[in-house]
Amino acid sequence: MKLRIPNELLNMKLKPNELKVFVYLMRCQSEKGVAIVRAKRIAEICHINQKTVYKAIEGLCNVGLIRRSHRYNYDGQYIANRYELVQLPGGWFELGMQQEPLAISATTFMVYLYLLRCKGKSGKAFPSLRKMQEVLGICRNTVIQAIKNLIGLKLLVRAALRAGKHNLYLLAFRIQEKKRSTACKLCFSKKNKAGCERLLCKFILSRSRFVVNKTREQIVSLCQRVVHFLHNSFLTHPVYSKEKNL
Repeated sequence: MKLRIPNELLNMKLKPNELKVFVYLMRCQSEKGVAIVRAKRIAEICHINQKTVYKAIEGLCNVGLIRRSHRYNYDGQYIANRYELVQLPGGWFELGMQQEPLAISATTFMVYLYLLRCKGKSGKAFPSLRKMQEVLGICRNTVIQAIKNLIGLKLLVRAALRAGKHNLYLLAFRIQEKKRSTACKLCFSKKNKAGCERLLCKFILSRSRFVVNKTREQIVSLCQRVVHFLHNSFLTHPVYSKEKNL
């Protein structure tokens, strides 16, 4: 399941928990833009307490993103609220909901959304820390810590393009270990697995300006020695397994 997130949402200077709650309400909304959900349910899915949910909803009402209506049953008992969401105009980007991204911390989730907005078709994004800080309204150290958290969760790979330039972030870079697939998810053609692996080697070694033009066995050896450059343990031998036709 993928959710369409409006680009304008990240320009509204929302607080991290407000953004998180609004995204969940977007997930619950009907075709008419109406979500009916209990605050307790929002707290469970977003991994925050109910008081934080009430505060976030109040903030969303104040900025005009939602309209809240109280609901009661026939006995006059209070039941789940009705939330009418404002549909923001303009472009959008996709957020995959298969891995429950709402379970991560609010600031980490906010930075993750911004990187998704910035990424291209190849899954690459290279916004500066200053730009993320200004757009999201959080401090630089918070942005850095959020990026570290995303790397630890294997939702992101960070690598420097070259000295003096912004960091390059590779999103949705995952390996299906159960199937031991040799094709990475950087939008390379499945029919060109060898070319995908060779290009990845060139990228890893780009800082040393070393041109990879080796045999398949030498590529395996080289990648195992330099893969620590990306500081991610999940980019290991499954991509370059000798059991596959490299």
